[in-house]
Amino acid sequence: MNHAQGTLQVTIVEARKLKDTDIVGKDDAYVELYLDKDYKQRTKTSKDTNNPTWNETFSFNLHKHQDELHIHVYDEDIAGRDSIGSATINLKKHVFGKGRYDEWVKLPAHLGLGSHGEVHVIIEHRNKFINKPASIQKRSFIQFFVVSFVI
Repeated sequence: MNHAQGTLQVTIVEARKLKDTDIVGKDDAYVELYLDKDYKQRTKTSKDTNNPTWNETFSFNLHKHQDELHIHVYDEDIAGRDSIGSATINLKKHVFGKGRYDEWVKLPAHLGLGSHGEVHVIIEHRNKFINKPASIQKRSFIQFFVVSFVI
C-alpha cells in the first residue's frame, strides 16, 4: 500500500462571517493548524474583524499515516482565547492524488446546526510515494539491467 509523503504547503488565505465571541467589538482571530498535535503552527492575529485576511503559508513534512489537516480558529483575548470553530480536512480524499486543494472550509456550529464562519484554505502537495508494488520495483531493475548491457 502506498503512503503519501513529501511536503504539504498550506496557505490560510482569509476567513469570512466568523462567529463573534466578544461582547464588545469584533474578533481578534488567528488560525492554528497541524497534522500532529505535537507540532502546531499558527497565523498572526488579525485584530478587530470577523472577516480577517492572513495570506500566510506554512510547510509541513508529511509522514506515514498523516492524512488529516486540523484547523482551529480562535479569538485571542487578554485572559486567553475563545474557540470560534474548527474543521478537519481529509487529505486522502481532497488533496493526495490531485496535488492542489483550494476551497472555503466551513466551521460547523455545535452538532452541525449552523456555521461559525468559513476559512479559505489552499493546500499544495508535493508528493513522494514509498512502498512501490514489487512489480514496479522489479520492472525498474530489469530496465536498468537491460540498458546497462545494451550500452
